[in-house]
Amino acid sequence: MVFVQLIFPFILSLSDGMFNVMITVEGYFKFLFRITVPFALLFELPVGAMFLTTLGVLTPDHMKNIRKYAYFAIMVVSTLLTPPDFLLPLLVSVPFILLYEASIHLSKASIEKKQEQLKTFMQQESI
Repeated sequence: MVFVQLIFPFILSLSDGMFNVMITVEGYFKFLFRITVPFALLFELPVGAMFLTTLGVLTPDHMKNIRKYAYFAIMVVSTLLTPPDFLLPLLVSVPFILLYEASIHLSKASIEKKQEQLKTFMQQESI
C-alpha cells in the first residue's frame, strides 16, 4: 500500500506539533478501509468493461472516443482521493489510466471472442 504510506504521514503532519496525535486501532483500520475500498473498486474497471462489453452496452470504439473525458474524470477522482499535493494525484492517476487502456484491450478481446464463438456456431449449424 504505497498510497497509505504517502497519505498517512501527510495527515499526521497536519497537526504541526500543535496536538498530541493518538491513533486507536479502530481509527487506523477505518482509515485503511476508507482508503483501500475506493482503490479496490477502481481497480475492477477492466472486469466491469468486459462485463458491459459482453452485454453489448459498451464497445471498445466508444471507449476510445471518450478517452479524453475518461482521462479527465480519472484526474478529478485521483485529485479528490488524495491529499492536496502535486505528486500524489499523478501517482494515483497513472495506474488508473493504464487500467483504462487495459479495459479497452480486454473489451476488444471480449468482442473478438464473442464473434469467434458466433462464427463457429454458424459453421456447426450449416453442417
